[in-house]
Amino acid sequence: FYYPEQGADPHPTGSNSTAFDCEAIVVMNNTIHLFTKDWTSVGSGYESSEYLLPNNAHPENSKYPAQFLTRHKNLGFLVTGADRWNSEYVILLGYQYEAMGAICIRLFSDFINDDLSTGKNDAFVIGSALNLGQVEAVCFGNSPGEGYITNEEFNYNNVSYPAQLKSVQLMGE
Repeated sequence: FYYPEQGADPHPTGSNSTAFDCEAIVVMNNTIHLFTKDWTSVGSGYESSEYLLPNNAHPENSKYPAQFLTRHKNLGFLVTGADRWNSEYVILLGYQYEAMGAICIRLFSDFINDDLSTGKNDAFVIGSALNLGQVEAVCFGNSPGEGYITNEEFNYNNVSYPAQLKSVQLMGE
């Protein structure tokens, strides 16, 4: 797939400089929802664009256009993971890029027709890179209040944190 808004040359101009870094997806009602990690929004509230792909896109069509749905403004973090619980909740996970940044989740609920912007969205800080590392993925557990996050190995200014899978509370409880 490709992002039509990205233009003719999709290559970033440098490290961590693109608005189209996609690390998080969920599938709802046969539609794949892609969430970008927008490096261009660091320092200005952090944003993510949500794009859609049909779940039945043909693999031989390597140039399938992702359809822009909405821009999630002022998320407070770079999106690295996503999951959904039935049709009731969608959760986004990420981190603030600043040194030892906060690890955050955004929980969407009560939305209409899979449009997250139509419902509630609650933000929670669940830790920092010091105690959770650089988080990369999230999934719900046996209930919408519990879940798991993963992180990649993290090294910063003599602080080292190994890659792990951790159990966490996902609803700020």
